[in-house]
This record gives sequence, structure tokens and C-alpha cells, in this order.
Amino acid sequence: MDLSPANAGGRAARPPADVAAGRWPLPASLLVHGLLLAALLALSQARPLTPPPPSSFDVTLIAQPPAQPRQAPTTPIPPAAPLAPAAPLAPVLPPAATPARPAPSRPVPPAGIIHPSHLLAGGLLKEAASRQVRQALPKLDPGERATQLCNIEATEQILAANPAVYPDTVHATAMADTDVEGLKVVAPGAAYRSRRQWYGVSFTCTVAADYQSVVDFSFKLGDPIPRAEWDAHNLNVEDAEE
Repeated sequence: MDLSPANAGGRAARPPADVAAGRWPLPASLLVHGLLLAALLALSQARPLTPPPPSSFDVTLIAQPPAQPRQAPTTPIPPAAPLAPAAPLAPVLPPAATPARPAPSRPVPPAGIIHPSHLLAGGLLKEAASRQVRQALPKLDPGERATQLCNIEATEQILAANPAVYPDTVHATAMADTDVEGLKVVAPGAAYRSRRQWYGVSFTCTVAADYQSVVDFSFKLGDPIPRAEWDAHNLNVEDAEE
């Protein structure tokens, strides 16, 4: 049996191939899309759109630094007036030269009687250098031994009183005799030699009972003895000439 469209046997005709395949012709497609767009527009006007809720986010507050106090405007300091020129300094003159004093021709002795508190003969005799003197003194008679012990004390005390003087010997009976009474010796006219020159001295001396030291002594330094008087009093320049 022939089923083609040419046969008009009461059967409905078959749709075109595009419609059967699900594809609409272009005019029909445009019409359908237009109808859909119109329906959407009508729906949007009938129901108002609700905006979506805002999204949450963290906010950090930054504290601003405190405002600095405003300083009062500083008054400008006017420039200082120019200083007047200083007066010229007077020239400093060097001090006048002091004429040099001539060196004294002899040591200047202390004035008055000297009574030392520290006695020296006993300590000097204990030294090793005084061994020969220490051995010779006991061989003398008491008066001479006391006189020689006082001469030793006088030599040390003259040096202590005036270091510029360097006595190397003392002659108790140089200008006058001594007065010896027991342990006491008085020499009013003694002399001492220093640097080949002779000078006067007087002293009063008391020795210890064992003749080993001096217990009391006082003296006074005198003037230089004129050289013309040396021979008459056996005052030699050196010990070798005695």
C-alpha cells in the first residue's frame, strides 16, 4: 500500500521535517522568545524585587594620636648691638731683675744660746765607725774623758743647728781654759773648724756617770777667729799639721 502524501486517502499529512526534529522555523522562534520576554517583564512589575542582604565584614578602628599642644609663637630676639672695641691692653713689663746677693763669706750662726732636746754623743759612740774612739776614751782620766765626750756632742750639735756648717773637730780649750767640775764641763772659749776655717763657740756640758753619753748640753756659736791668731792658739788647718 502506498503511504506517500500523494495519496489522499483520508490520513492527515505529516509535519515538516524541522518541526519533527524539534527545530522551529526562524519566524516562529522569534515569536516564542518575544512572548517569554513580555511575560517576564509583566511578572517583574507585578512583584517588587527585594535586594539581597548586605554582606558582613570586620571593621578595625584606628585610634588617632593625641593632638600636640600648640606652642606659642616665639618672639624673635633682636640682634645684639655690636660691642665696642676693647681698649688695648697695657704691655706687661717683666719684673725688675733682683740683683744677686753675694754669698756670705762665713756661715751665719744662730743667735743666742741653743739648748737641744735631743742629745747625740751616746748614739754616735755606739756606731761601728766610732770603734776606735770608743776604745780610746776609757784610757783617759775622768776630766779629759768628760771633755772629749763633750767635744763630740758639740761637733754633732753644731752640724744639726746649721747644716751649712760642716765642723770636723772641736777644740774645747782653744781660746780659754775649761772649767771641769766632776761630770760638768764649761768651755767659754772653745773653737770648731769647718772647711779649713776656725770659728768660736762656747758650751756647757754634763756627762753621764758611766761616761758613755751626755745628759745635758747647751752652746752658742761665735764669730770667725782671725787667721793671725791661729798659731798662738794651736789652731791648725789640717790634723796632719798638728
